[in-house]
Amino acid sequence: MYSSIIVPKTGNIEVSRSFSLGVADYDLDKYYSPDTGLEQSSVLDLASPKYSPNKTYIFDKSRYNNHGTIFGGAPWVSLPRGFRCLSFDGSDDYVDCGNPASLQIVTDQTIICWFYAIVMPVGAYHVVAKYWVLSLFADGRLRWETRKADASGWDTTTYSTAIGAAGVWMQAAAVYNTVAQTTTCFINAIPGTPVAKVDGGMGNSATNSVKVGGYTNRWYGYLALPRYFASAFSTAQLVQLYGQERHLFGV
Repeated sequence: MYSSIIVPKTGNIEVSRSFSLGVADYDLDKYYSPDTGLEQSSVLDLASPKYSPNKTYIFDKSRYNNHGTIFGGAPWVSLPRGFRCLSFDGSDDYVDCGNPASLQIVTDQTIICWFYAIVMPVGAYHVVAKYWVLSLFADGRLRWETRKADASGWDTTTYSTAIGAAGVWMQAAAVYNTVAQTTTCFINAIPGTPVAKVDGGMGNSATNSVKVGGYTNRWYGYLALPRYFASAFSTAQLVQLYGQERHLFGV
């Protein structure tokens, strides 16, 4: 079904995919075929860094093949470092990754996505949503709303302390730690204040898909490298990842 997702690269995209981080060569081929502890818990890893992308699907590089279907005609745009991302129009563009068992996580979890807002929202833009919603608000804060363990309604809202802005690439992250029973929002690996889960658990849904770009208040701008992990990343791990990836976005 997904055999046409990857085709040989064409067009005026950088031929070389290696460049210096100041300490060592950074090779996208190696990065997107990772065999590291950081990636072992990956359940969703949407990226199309090296090839002319498919207009209907975005390929999931995790072991679970949770490929995303592109709705609304969201186009691909080329980034200077040799890979591409999707552009969302704030109206009907989103990516639906479905709701298989691998995405129905109720324990440790981490959501990561790079975002670029063309303008700041009047209310909010959804970055990624499922039975939880990760959003950027008009005041620049990132917000993660999560459900009660019995799925009866919302119970916890977590905000970033760092402030997002329009016209610049930034990394969003949200972490639920089962042991600490807390949720935390990050912008550029800077943690907000952890918030205790009200009922001590994470609700999920048997029907809600993971949607990049949101369910309602849809994203206006670019989103890149959306990922979902069945583990709670530490601040140190997020700092490490941000340090590795920021050069891809010129920040």
